Amino acid sequence: MEHRHVKDLFWVVVVLAAIILGAVNYRAFSRENKIPMQSKYSKMALSEELLQQIKQIETSISDRQSFVFLVKKDPLEQNLIVKTKVDLEKEWQAKVNSIMRLAATFIADDSQWATIEYKGKSNVYKVGDKIENRTITEIIDGQLTYTVSGRKGILKLAPIPEKPAAISENKNAKSYNW
Repeated sequence: MEHRHVKDLFWVVVVLAAIILGAVNYRAFSRENKIPMQSKYSKMALSEELLQQIKQIETSISDRQSFVFLVKKDPLEQNLIVKTKVDLEKEWQAKVNSIMRLAATFIADDSQWATIEYKGKSNVYKVGDKIENRTITEIIDGQLTYTVSGRKGILKLAPIPEKPAAISENKNAKSYNW
């Protein structure tokens, strides 16, 4: 007997929900019919100005899709207040790799050779060779002369730059990790 009342209650709720849904739907439909056909936005929707704006936005979006952003530093470590020994070591290594330095010169009889370190690599060059748009014109003891865009330059024998005291292995002061 109780199940019959539950069934009746369920069907009453379903019918009421259908009536309420129909009323809400009819109300929304009647509001839709009240909008005039000649709206103030109809001019803007058909104007050339709006079409130009849409085309401009589309082209700017398509242009931005081809951009590639390269970040050399870790974004989480760009504003370090305290730099670790590893960070200082990486900075020093990047600085050394970016320097073009004359590591050695070899002069024997008629041949003249020079070892140049650049971008972390050591290569041997002779007179007439090119390195980074520079043409080697002369190699003498401890010095290399080159031309770039008609200008003359001199590269002198130089040692590897010293590590800063903070990352040097042979520093005198002891540091303790408290």
